[in-house]
Amino acid sequence: MSIINKYNPSPNRSVSPIHYVKPSSQFYINKISPSQKQVYYKKMNTSPQRNITTFQQDEVDLWKSRCNELESSLCQVNTDLELANFKAKKAKDLESHVDEILKQNAILIGENNQISKQFSQQRTESDIWKNKYETQMNTIIQLKANYENEIKNLTNQLQQQKKLYDLLQQEKCNEAQQSKQQLMDDNQTQIESIKRSHFSNISLYEEQVRKIKVIIDDREKENNELKEKIQEINDYWESESLRINDDKEKLKSKIVQNDLDHLNEIENLKRRYEYLSLEQVNSLKQLHQSELDVLESELNKLKNLLEIKNQEIQNLINQNKLQKKNFENELESIRNENQALKDKILENNMIKESEINDLQDKLASLHTTDIQQLKKLHENQINSLTCENQDLKKLLQSKIEELNNQLKEKQNQRDIQNSAMDRLNSEIQTLKLNQQVLEEDKKRDYEEYTKSLDKANQTHQEFQQQQLKQIQFLEGEIEKIKEILVHKNNELDTIIAQHIAVKGNLEVDIKNLKINQNELMNKLQNQEEESNKQMNELIDKCMQIEDQKNEKCKKYQAQVGYLENEIKRAKEYLLLKSDENDNNLLHRNIQENENKKLLQEMNFLNKHLVDLEKQKAQEIQDLRQKLENSNNFAINSIKNTHSNQIEILSTEVQDLKEVISINQNKKGGIKYEGEWLNGLRDGHGIQIWPNGTKYEGNWSEDKSTGYGKLTHADGDIYEGEWLDDKANGNGIYYHINGAKYEGEWKDDKQYGKGVETWPDGAKYIGDYANGQKHGNGYLQFSDKSEYKGDFKNNVIQGFGVYKWPDGRVYEGQWVQNKMSGQGTIKWPDGKIYKGNYEDDKKQGFGIFQWVDGRKYIGNWKQGKQHGLGLQISKDGEKKYGEWYEGKRIKVFTSDEIEKLKQEGKLNFQD
Repeated sequence: MSIINKYNPSPNRSVSPIHYVKPSSQFYINKISPSQKQVYYKKMNTSPQRNITTFQQDEVDLWKSRCNELESSLCQVNTDLELANFKAKKAKDLESHVDEILKQNAILIGENNQISKQFSQQRTESDIWKNKYETQMNTIIQLKANYENEIKNLTNQLQQQKKLYDLLQQEKCNEAQQSKQQLMDDNQTQIESIKRSHFSNISLYEEQVRKIKVIIDDREKENNELKEKIQEINDYWESESLRINDDKEKLKSKIVQNDLDHLNEIENLKRRYEYLSLEQVNSLKQLHQSELDVLESELNKLKNLLEIKNQEIQNLINQNKLQKKNFENELESIRNENQALKDKILENNMIKESEINDLQDKLASLHTTDIQQLKKLHENQINSLTCENQDLKKLLQSKIEELNNQLKEKQNQRDIQNSAMDRLNSEIQTLKLNQQVLEEDKKRDYEEYTKSLDKANQTHQEFQQQQLKQIQFLEGEIEKIKEILVHKNNELDTIIAQHIAVKGNLEVDIKNLKINQNELMNKLQNQEEESNKQMNELIDKCMQIEDQKNEKCKKYQAQVGYLENEIKRAKEYLLLKSDENDNNLLHRNIQENENKKLLQEMNFLNKHLVDLEKQKAQEIQDLRQKLENSNNFAINSIKNTHSNQIEILSTEVQDLKEVISINQNKKGGIKYEGEWLNGLRDGHGIQIWPNGTKYEGNWSEDKSTGYGKLTHADGDIYEGEWLDDKANGNGIYYHINGAKYEGEWKDDKQYGKGVETWPDGAKYIGDYANGQKHGNGYLQFSDKSEYKGDFKNNVIQGFGVYKWPDGRVYEGQWVQNKMSGQGTIKWPDGKIYKGNYEDDKKQGFGIFQWVDGRKYIGNWKQGKQHGLGLQISKDGEKKYGEWYEGKRIKVFTSDEIEKLKQEGKLNFQD
């Protein structure tokens, strides 16, 4: 498995958890937007000019400036409304989260009740086993006393038989010789039987010792694994706490900035007096939706963090359950072993009693000479057995000391685990305190928000009063204009009468003046009609805006009341939660105390069993001293075979160690800890490379296969599915700079569906192929501009739709991240361009249409009108002409138009 991780800031990234190229901000900073390169409609000087007086132009400019000021004020109001919506959503999310936590607490309480019932059952069972064990010990003591009495009786009988044997020496010489031969045969058979029993006992003891060693090794491994898990959990909690603190600080800074902006905007509202156009309200709505999407993404991230924490708590609970099950299994295995030992002791006692009876019958018929020889042999054997017993006692003492040391180590490990649990509890309490702090911050925010609403209402009332004053002022100005017009008409009539009376010769001039006067009157009437229409439209718009504002105010008041009720409910839920958590902690402490008591009882039972085994061993040794006649050779042979077996096992262990060391040396300093199968890594394992890279997960046939986590030396992390040392299937890649990819993989490359996010808020959702964006996808940039359409080899190419934050929309063809080919672009104020593009600029034939109905149909070059074209006014008047770099340089006559049409140069369609 190669571990190479080089940094390449190019946007054409071949993303792999092993050969990973870091994401670059250049890919979404150097955007596809052509807004930085050209202006689409500001340089068009081809709109038809209207004959407007300077006075009316000044009035129009004033109205425009006032409209712009009102636009900014409406932006302010919309931001306030967005803040209110955001807080309402946060409150709803808190309610849902509280409900989920309550459900989890109820489940935990049920599990705790079940565990307490299981503990009570185990206690009753342990008491029953104690009583049984005490009764068995009493029976064993009684058997001991009976056995000692029988031995005393046998010694007395032997003395009596010796006296009888001295009297009958002469009479039984011949019988003694015959009995010698019989006894020798019998002794040989007995020796063989004793050897067999001795071999079987030794094999049983060796098997028991091996089992104990295996159990101890397994427990040590489990303890080591638990330590590692606890350390990982602690590290994870620390990292999460740091992240949460960073998020809090960021949110606080954002809130402060929003408050400052709010105050500045309130001051600006007092200075601005004009109305808002409905066309730019749509753009503000789009901005509002984009900001809501960002907030929803942040909330989803927080929800994911909470889900991860809940999963970790559930994993801890499952681990505790597994530990309990393991303890129960160990108790059952120990009980079974105790029963087996008891059965074996009973069998040995029966066999020994039968052997003693046989020996008593045969000793009655032995000769004195044989007895003396047997005494000598017996003494020699006793000496040898005493030496062996001393050696065995030393071995037993050493083993007992080892077991005691191991028990102490286990107790220390359990204490460490308990301390870790206490730490976790303290961390949970700190999290609770953090939640309380957050609630206090929310209260403060709510109070500040109510104050800001009151201020906004005051400013709104002031704004309405100012609007009424302005309307009255405008009506007065209109009346003044009418009076001026009447006065002018009267003056003209007087001038005409004077000219008729004084100069009769200038009637022609007077007629011309009348004609001009009529034309001026018509123009004035038209202008008055247009101004009246505009005033009516503005008044209607103001009424609509006021209605909308009133409706919004009512909605916000209802939402505020609802939020207050919800906050009260959330507080009550949090109090209930804290009580339930305290109860859970008490239950846990009780369970831990019960576990400690059970462990102490287990230790006491183990010690008691060890003492019983010692007593049984001493009894067996005494019986051997009394009954065995010739075991020296057998014991020596057993020792030799045992030593040979130990030597063979030690050589095998050394060979295995050498094989493992050779494999590790072949891999160049790579460390592996985990499961093996036939000399290959198979199962769960951890591998660490010399540069610090770490893989933890599943292996199969010496390759990473299944679920695993790879942590690079520079901090990048891949967590997901593997196949043959490569990322295959679903997985997540975390980059150290905050970038993240979550989706499908194939042969260490992104392949299929996936989601990629960057730390500045940029996001891609769509198809991948060979580590690159390829197919259909959705790309959101950091400035909230969006693209949805085709991608090819990590580049925007094909058909797609691009939306700017200011409301512009382009729908058409793309080549190499640029608008190229046929497409249409729409502005938020209603302007439309439909035609050909090249390198993000209008090029070739295209149609541009204004809101008032004006059109330009013709050729374009480098984003400007260039070449032959047709201009249509709002009244439908058509003018053919020639343009150069956005300026009309010629208007064609009818003859020129016919010639150009015959030549095929003016084939424009309206």
